[in-house]
Amino acid sequence: MKIDGQKLSDSMADKGIFAKDLCKRVKLNEAELKKILSDDGDIDMKTISRIAYVLNVSIQDLEL
Repeated sequence: MKIDGQKLSDSMADKGIFAKDLCKRVKLNEAELKKILSDDGDIDMKTISRIAYVLNVSIQDLEL
């Protein structure tokens, strides 16, 4: 599954969560998050679920 990097960035900005904070909460490293934000890589459902939970948005709000 792919995440829309722009939607993810907008959600992070709305919640006031920086990339480092999101990485720490979701247990990702910054390289993985950078890859997700650039729309280059697929991401598993478990990780998408954790990101959506931290940002308090639905998974559909982040999908490409």
